Amino acid sequence: MVISVWVGVAVAATAGASACAQTQLLEAPAPLASDGGAGTDATLGEDAAPGEPELVAKGISGALDIAVDDKYVYLASMDAQSAFAVPKAGGEPILLGQHSSAVLGITVDAARVYWGVAGVTNDSSAPGLIVSVPVANLGAKPQTFKTSTTFSAFSPWSLASDATHVYCGSANGVFAADKESRAEIALGGGQIPTPLVLTNDSVYWVARLDGAILGSAKTGGGASTIVKGAPQAITGLAADEERVYWLESDGPRGRVFSIPRSGGAKTELASIGQSGYGMTVDAKYIYWTILAGGSVNRVPKAGGAAELLAVNVVAPSLKGGAITQDATHVYWTTGEGNVFRLRK
Repeated sequence: MVISVWVGVAVAATAGASACAQTQLLEAPAPLASDGGAGTDATLGEDAAPGEPELVAKGISGALDIAVDDKYVYLASMDAQSAFAVPKAGGEPILLGQHSSAVLGITVDAARVYWGVAGVTNDSSAPGLIVSVPVANLGAKPQTFKTSTTFSAFSPWSLASDATHVYCGSANGVFAADKESRAEIALGGGQIPTPLVLTNDSVYWVARLDGAILGSAKTGGGASTIVKGAPQAITGLAADEERVYWLESDGPRGRVFSIPRSGGAKTELASIGQSGYGMTVDAKYIYWTILAGGSVNRVPKAGGAAELLAVNVVAPSLKGGAITQDATHVYWTTGEGNVFRLRK
């Protein structure tokens, strides 16, 4: 199954950090040489035909997570053990921070970019980190936001943020950390909790090895099970103010489902032929990636025919397939280290 291999890759990367004396920050962020791979203004121009994937950058392998704001695409690279910002308008990727173990998750808000660095369980010399830099000064030295916590050493598998908190899915559970006080709120458990998605009042995540979707109020109070599937069967996850959406594998076949946030029966929205990987949602559509065949797809949230948007653009590698979107484009990563976008 897709996720069993993905987890193996990420766990191996995390375990590999034990060979390092300490998970640390390297102090010299600098532009990454892209070998001409970043898109130029002509490549990314708004005159491009709708429906044609546009190359934003290349050479950033192992990008397990992706985030966007109005100017940049942000990437968490497991292979490079680094976080990057890629200008949407084209140009050289900016190295935000380089570390001595894998970078697994990344998120951005109006003020700062946060990313997670793998730690080693039961090794106090190599704790997990959440670090950040201001979006107004992406060349600044990264500052540590969280290290070993009340949940002990942790690996920040996935991150999300809103105006007041950073949310982390770690090996020891999901927690929210206040941006000002750094105080933590325990939200729930689950094995390998990734990805995290937010609504106005709630946090949802996939407990990967458990095959479950869990949800909690942002203020805590305990998690509830939204959906229970087979172990490792649920991969992508998205949510809005009305429903939760997910990708679920049934052997080689994948399907897209949704369920009301308030509870009720699940609805099958698409049978996708292959196991899906990453997922994102906007006001009208659910988008997802499929590693086999390298495709990007969408289906209306209200139901209808699924559409194939692009093919042979997501390499069949478990180090790609992360996807996100903004008001105009969908963005995703590939196993070869490319970053593409597609105008909606």
